[in-house]
Amino acid sequence: MKFGIWIFILGLVFLAGIGIFPEGTSPHYYVSWGFFITASLGIMVAGVGLYLGGEKQLGIITAIIFVLSWVLGLWAMEVFKGVAVSEFIGIFGILTWHYMVLAKILKKGKKV
Repeated sequence: MKFGIWIFILGLVFLAGIGIFPEGTSPHYYVSWGFFITASLGIMVAGVGLYLGGEKQLGIITAIIFVLSWVLGLWAMEVFKGVAVSEFIGIFGILTWHYMVLAKILKKGKKV
């Protein structure tokens, strides 16, 4: 799971890049894609680690969130003009996963 979290943290560095390079600047496209790819990949790798570490339900839910976020996000890029809806779907998946893991940690009172 720790490797997945490090990948996710790299995604957060790209997220900071989105703030530094707002829409309309040439690097924005690359840091935006970098964020969504690394953050979602980090979540998936962490989910596999959770599953292998005994947190099977959370691991399966992580895989579902990963797949749904990508499928719906790619669908939204085809259906809606621009990328705002697709980005919202991606962020919603990331936040959902984040708060699920946080709730699990707080419920157990220990590190996952």
